[in-house]
Amino acid sequence: LNSETRDIYNGCLEARIAGRKYHRDVECQSGMRVHLVREPENPMDTYAVKVLTADGLSLGHIPKELSRYLSPLMDKGVVDVQVIISGAFFNCSQSFQGYVSESTSEAARLKLDLREIQSRTIGSLSEEKVLAVKWSRLMDAADKGQDHGCRYQQNFLYMLQVVLERDLHLFTPDEIELLEAFRSISSDGQRLFVRLAQRKGPWFRLQNIFYEDIGDTNSAVHELVERRYLVFDADVNSSELLEHLTVQELKDLAVNSKIMVVTSKTFFLVFISVPAYRSKREILGSSNLTALIREATGPCIRIAETVEVLLWRLQRLFFLNGEQEFHVFLLVDIGRINYPSYRCARTMPVFASREDFLAYEQALQLAQVVDMSLEAGNSEALNSSFRKARTTLELINAHTEIKHPFLARFSAAWVYATICTVAASFLEKERRYAEAVNLFKQLLSMQYCPGRRGYWTLRLSIDLEHLQRLEESLLVAENGLNDFNVRGGDRIALQRRVLRLGKLPRRWYVLCLPDIWPSATTLFLKVTIMGRPLNNANGMKSRFYGYDGQQCSVEDLALQYYAGEDGGGWKGVHSESGIWLTLFGLLMWDVIFSDVPDVFQTPFQVLVSFYRGCSTVLVCRLHHWTCARIHSIQSEPRLLNLVFKPYAMVELGNSWLRLGQSTTGHHVAG
Repeated sequence: LNSETRDIYNGCLEARIAGRKYHRDVECQSGMRVHLVREPENPMDTYAVKVLTADGLSLGHIPKELSRYLSPLMDKGVVDVQVIISGAFFNCSQSFQGYVSESTSEAARLKLDLREIQSRTIGSLSEEKVLAVKWSRLMDAADKGQDHGCRYQQNFLYMLQVVLERDLHLFTPDEIELLEAFRSISSDGQRLFVRLAQRKGPWFRLQNIFYEDIGDTNSAVHELVERRYLVFDADVNSSELLEHLTVQELKDLAVNSKIMVVTSKTFFLVFISVPAYRSKREILGSSNLTALIREATGPCIRIAETVEVLLWRLQRLFFLNGEQEFHVFLLVDIGRINYPSYRCARTMPVFASREDFLAYEQALQLAQVVDMSLEAGNSEALNSSFRKARTTLELINAHTEIKHPFLARFSAAWVYATICTVAASFLEKERRYAEAVNLFKQLLSMQYCPGRRGYWTLRLSIDLEHLQRLEESLLVAENGLNDFNVRGGDRIALQRRVLRLGKLPRRWYVLCLPDIWPSATTLFLKVTIMGRPLNNANGMKSRFYGYDGQQCSVEDLALQYYAGEDGGGWKGVHSESGIWLTLFGLLMWDVIFSDVPDVFQTPFQVLVSFYRGCSTVLVCRLHHWTCARIHSIQSEPRLLNLVFKPYAMVELGNSWLRLGQSTTGHHVAG
């Protein structure tokens, strides 16, 4: 940006032409002078600014992020805009492995020279201020837009660099060579690959690939094919390509094949793939049908399978979270998600060897099979997967050392233990309690997933009661209360089971309840809230008519009762554990984000490990706040300033935006 100091409405900026793929028939050359015309009647954008040639032909539009600020300046006659094409790039027809692409898509950039119109009528002071703000935001948007197109490319290169620096030992020499080769690929090739990697595939029609920030698409494709990142559709099944045809293209294909009349895309796909239509398909001949399909789709490309596997591993190693993928970078870039500032200090690898990582990957694949089988209701596949997980877990338990709690979740044993937990729930639903008991006993005999030990113990005690093994059920519950890893709601549930199962005459002595059971022995006032239910179906959330006559959940019904005269006129909020997570995250902020090795592994981490030194400091800080007075907690600066920031911060106390200032303030005061 070169702005003059004489006044503010002078400067030049660069921008791309948006929507060039809809005006490919209009020639665009570098150095061509064009002009801008406002298009307020545009149904898609009232701020639209059209780019026209000297002959009045449309080349496209100014991007929305610029036109929203440029259009008011043009409407008020503040600036005169002189525009030339600063760069135009053409995608020429090229031949790849016998296929010819006829696409002539084009990307172009503009250079806008803006000068203030000296003869314009001076508006009011308030109008001048508004226009000055529009000008400032136009310049800011132009600056941001210059690197916006390549930001996803830079993010991918950053992810690649981090993984190769930290986990190089997990890749073979051939894989390292393939990944390192990505750095030497042209900028267009890198951008195209990252774009395709984020799209739903596997196949992409070459004639439909067009990105305004990629100059020469065909050259980029050719380069990626040579570098073994992309492959053409030489051996692809024709039915896979049909998914990428439009309904009209399928109808044309059916007419040309003279087999059938297409009434829908689904029917045609069934016709092609279902064996019952085999005889009708043979009328045309499979080879001719394949030729027609390939002619209709044109050349197609996909990411090579070896590269797809490496891409999955890159994301898994970088994020260490199956729910996070490359799109997290975008959410951070546009400000939808904010992560606190902390330093990633790793002193030990997450995976000690390639064998450990491959075993973890294999376990995740089995977990995916279990998810798909549960969704499809395939009991046979489920039982087979459960047996495999249980057998493998037994073998791993005999030969594997236990990692520290945070890194243990990135092991094959942790995943198999999770699958076995799902298997036990499946057995319980089928009333196969004896098998579920044996499985829970196996899980409790191991040291994996300490956070689930409370759930396993509770379900084991319940299943033993179903089998009328009451003494054993009581003993399991008592032993569970002596397990340090059993806490929270599971501990309270076990305490109640011990009190219920230990009543006379089942046990002929009086139970000596420890002092740590006040929640189980205290008698609380019971309140019965009456509501008119709307549904009583299993597996569905209960709905009621509230005291205001509107439909509501059971939690809202309870809040309405306590807000009324009979309930005492209380003001409450249903937040589960959100309030306590919020207060914990704020009061322990400096402890959580202190510079302790092996606590933070990735820049986008949502799970914190309080392993080693951090846990000791945390306990001391918790004791400090436990003994503190209410007013000192209320005056904590972080509670007063940080809790009400108008954006979402991802970490332990991530509920404050939803709860709001008044809600959090009431709970702190209480």
